[in-house]
Amino acid sequence: MFIKKIQNNKIALLILFLGFIGSCLLSINNINKYDKNIKNPQNNVFYHQMIKADAYRYLSQGSEIKDQIKKGVNFFETGPENYTKYLPSRLAALYYYFFDINLFNNSSEKKINTGIHLNYLLIQCFFYFFCLTLLYFSLIKIINKKICFFILLFLCFEPTIFQYHASFWSESIFFSLQIVLISIILKKKKSIFNFFIIGFFLGILSLQKEYSLFYIILIAIYFIFTSTLNYKKIFLSNQ
Repeated sequence: MFIKKIQNNKIALLILFLGFIGSCLLSINNINKYDKNIKNPQNNVFYHQMIKADAYRYLSQGSEIKDQIKKGVNFFETGPENYTKYLPSRLAALYYYFFDINLFNNSSEKKINTGIHLNYLLIQCFFYFFCLTLLYFSLIKIINKKICFFILLFLCFEPTIFQYHASFWSESIFFSLQIVLISIILKKKKSIFNFFIIGFFLGILSLQKEYSLFYIILIAIYFIFTSTLNYKKIFLSNQ
């Protein structure tokens, strides 16, 4: 059964593989070229060519959380007060904790260590293309295979999306989580557990980017107009 699936979808799997390899090569190229600290001549402070702005905030908070966990601080008490995206810094903390690495070479100079983030980007690439594989096998059950082919081609190589996998911005994980959510929504068989999983991933997605919470409106509209049940029963069940 598994081998037959591979044979029937070998072109799609080849595209996924090429997209993944291309993403990994771009990540390696970016790390080789831009994984370096440069001193700002105006204030003599170092800045990293790839890790700056929001990416610097996520990773530095992740490093702080990792250090707090190592000291025995309760996980839910770690990190600074959060006013925006919650998940990116926690994912960074997981990465630093799992590989037991430090973002900074020392706490005073705040100079970012180089040569420690390639695995971060490669994991990010793998997660995206794994999620894309799930989406493809969900789509071919309900959409013509030729249409699925072009959807897959777009999501694998669209330049704007493609560049995010080789960067430290939060968009790559965000796109990946959206793809998983769509894969679950498109499943033909619906159950209470299925709806629970949809809610779970919607919650995770909103932790990655807070405005995703409003996706519940679009999801509700989708189910109202595609459900085989009479949608009035949902609202008039007690009558």
